[in-house]
Amino acid sequence: MAVIENAIDALALLLSEWTDKTFPVESRDIPALNHLWITLANVLCNSDSSKVKAFQQEVARLRSSEHAGSPPIDALKRRLYELAQTDIDEAFLVIAIRQSMEQLIIIEFPTSLAIQKWKQLADTILPLQIQFAHSFDKKMKKQITLSPEE
Repeated sequence: MAVIENAIDALALLLSEWTDKTFPVESRDIPALNHLWITLANVLCNSDSSKVKAFQQEVARLRSSEHAGSPPIDALKRRLYELAQTDIDEAFLVIAIRQSMEQLIIIEFPTSLAIQKWKQLADTILPLQIQFAHSFDKKMKKQITLSPEE
């Protein structure tokens, strides 16, 4: 199992585990999975084709390997680290993606057990509670001042 050092690693693990446990390699709907990953890429990159290209290239590389249909983890992690450097809290970003994936899965795989497996793995690997677990105590406690004048 991969080493999880942060929320981005946890999301990458969740995406990989969900794909592997929900869609056995020999019977994967590769076009549907690849569509899911490119849809996610478009959202994360605000449809900027120059940024989405990294996802497309990784999906193409994976398509011609035994990992066809797997998520483009390298491109995803690079993009998430870019976004996290713009002062978006990493845990908040990752949980937003976790929740958005539920909607994408329902759209892409409406009659399958894919969403049930997603929720089960997501609750185990990336619980919702991490969203505010560290940021409130460390950052906000010192910065919030409540007074009648404000």
